[in-house]
Amino acid sequence: MAGQSSDLRLEEIDRLQQTLNDWNEDSTGSPKKAEKLIQLYRKEGLEGFLDIAYGYAALAYNAVGDAAKANKFAKLAAEALNFKEGPNGRDMEMWKELTANPKHHWSWRWRKRT
Repeated sequence: MAGQSSDLRLEEIDRLQQTLNDWNEDSTGSPKKAEKLIQLYRKEGLEGFLDIAYGYAALAYNAVGDAAKANKFAKLAAEALNFKEGPNGRDMEMWKELTANPKHHWSWRWRKRT
């Protein structure tokens, strides 16, 4: 039974990431979905990859114009990435840019608040 639950969570993780990575006008990506993604990563024991989930959350919050939460999750993404890949991790520059000035990041207010 545990394997089936895990499979379902992994499928949901995949669906949520696809949704959050969709930047078309009719995208249904949202902060709520990003928070759910973080929960699923934790339930699956994927703490070593939380930089990915935190990154989606940072972008989701920035896309609805919530600079404070975007900043919070960008910092968490950078911390987790630093732990995983070191200070020169592949996405580190993006999280530094978003943290420094969320309103000048390409994702700022990309989506309407949902």
